[in-house]
Amino acid sequence: MNKINKQRLFAVAKFLTLASFTLVLLPFSRVLAETTTTEKIQNEADEAGKEIKKGARKVKKKVRDATGNESITEDIKDAGKNVGDEIKTKAKKIERRVD
Repeated sequence: MNKINKQRLFAVAKFLTLASFTLVLLPFSRVLAETTTTEKIQNEADEAGKEIKKGARKVKKKVRDATGNESITEDIKDAGKNVGDEIKTKAKKIERRVD
């Protein structure tokens, strides 16, 4: 599978996941309160953790590609984990604001 098809597959998977995430959480958008300093710190920590995981997966992919062990299955799994981490981070952020 060439790179363009991989990129399109990832883009479609990401879009569908984020779109479904938005539809699920949209009803909660009206009940959000102000964000406290503690919540902001927790949100930043969650965001940093998510970015670290995402970076580690990117490095893992580069190592696979450099050693000739390219794997579309692993790439898709990693993309799914990245999207899952994004959803978890956003859900935690919203949950903190609702509470």
